[in-house]
Amino acid sequence: MKLVQTPDDFQTRKKKYANGFMLGDVNMVLAFFKTDHAIIKQILPPPLTPSPEPLAYAYVAEFQKTNFGIKYNEAALFIQAQYKDEIGNYCLSMPVDNDIAMAAGREVYGYPKKIADSITLIRQGNHIKGTCIRRGIPIIEINADIQAPFPEKFTGSPHFVLKAFPSLHAIGVDDHPSLIRHQSKVDYGPIEIGSGTLTLQKSHKDLLHEIPVNEVTMTAYATQTTIWMQPATLLEELKPQDCHPYFYIKYDPDM
Repeated sequence: MKLVQTPDDFQTRKKKYANGFMLGDVNMVLAFFKTDHAIIKQILPPPLTPSPEPLAYAYVAEFQKTNFGIKYNEAALFIQAQYKDEIGNYCLSMPVDNDIAMAAGREVYGYPKKIADSITLIRQGNHIKGTCIRRGIPIIEINADIQAPFPEKFTGSPHFVLKAFPSLHAIGVDDHPSLIRHQSKVDYGPIEIGSGTLTLQKSHKDLLHEIPVNEVTMTAYATQTTIWMQPATLLEELKPQDCHPYFYIKYDPDM
């Protein structure tokens, strides 16, 4: 009976995921942009604070191989934030097109994942278009015109995530919400950079359009990349009442 796992099943799983979840043969288009410092200050949950510059980025990605038996597409929006002396990126949204990917990301790490209608990444010559459609609206659309190889090593920053679950009466969060630090190990393949646009179209279900895109500073296209999603670390346990204003990005506003 597999409805109840045995100790041997648990040991097999423990061995399989000893290095975390693996995302392989990844293609990804990214748009880095400047936004508004005052907006960032409003939407960051304490103890996070704005970084010195109001920076943010979005991506649309294809994960063509995984070590948990699926392939899926994903989009995301991050804003730069600071925890004490460390600068990282706070995740505002991470739609996916697969329920297993949604469950793993939300339940293990706390990422604000929702199911999208469709997520597509298309390259035609030097033009790459990444689109995430949810509830019939393209909430994230990146158009990148690639111009040159990236001459440096591409380094990533840690992600800051509010990990919390609804209370039993579905109003507010349960006890022991946490601020999590998560950083993946990334082996990048070829990276090309260029210019382009990012559009966060207005939607009453996903409010990403409230983040102004003041200037797209760079676009990038990475291929043949492997990501190891390593274990996260606990930065702080938070008070439930302090999390309530920031928790519901995981849900549609009318829920």
